[in-house]
Amino acid sequence: MKAHILPILWGMALCLFACNGGRKSAALLSLADSLMDTRADSALAILEDLPADRLESRADGAWYALLLAQARDKNCIRQTDDSLIRVAVDYYEESGDREKLAKAYFYWGCVYRDKNEQDSALHNFLQANSYLEADGDLHLRGMLHSNVGFLYYLQCCYEDAC
Repeated sequence: MKAHILPILWGMALCLFACNGGRKSAALLSLADSLMDTRADSALAILEDLPADRLESRADGAWYALLLAQARDKNCIRQTDDSLIRVAVDYYEESGDREKLAKAYFYWGCVYRDKNEQDSALHNFLQANSYLEADGDLHLRGMLHSNVGFLYYLQCCYEDAC
């Protein structure tokens, strides 16, 4: 059953291509985003097959960078190069999209976490938290608090970890 899902997803992507004309990359990015929480492996496959040089706008490039960092993290792929996620951070700082900026800082923190650079990871997680709206993404807020608590625990800051 699982083996049949990817061809179905590609079929959906082709339909989106046909309906969307010149916005092919945006359609694939939207598809990858919609699969991220339930099928992160399929989202990663879509993103890895999407040539980054074919992205049609700077906004698509930033969204691609954010989604690829997210998909790699969700698939437990260790990331040690922050050049990709910095594209997203830079763009979303300029655009003012606080929700995506919070997410970009979170995944930038994940890169530093993977590199065992705990201070930089903690800084980026706290930065992400500062961009979250009070009623914002509760799932992201939970992941942030979990990571911050774990980093405090690793640094023996037990009072702060709670």
